[in-house]
Amino acid sequence: MEKLLRSNDKPEHIFIEIHTNYLRKFGSSAGEVVNLLRSFGYCEEENKVWQRNKDFLCHFIYKGA
Repeated sequence: MEKLLRSNDKPEHIFIEIHTNYLRKFGSSAGEVVNLLRSFGYCEEENKVWQRNKDFLCHFIYKGA
């Protein structure tokens, strides 16, 4: 994923489903995923984060690093 986000052909929009229970099993968190995307110049689209149970559906837009 990082190779794609570093490329010149990175996607302008990313829709991602974040499963917090699975991330914990790998020693990660939803915050870590969000911070990674932000570090590549993406931000959450306003009013485009939905919560379903403990999972999150998010829309990120590339704004530039």
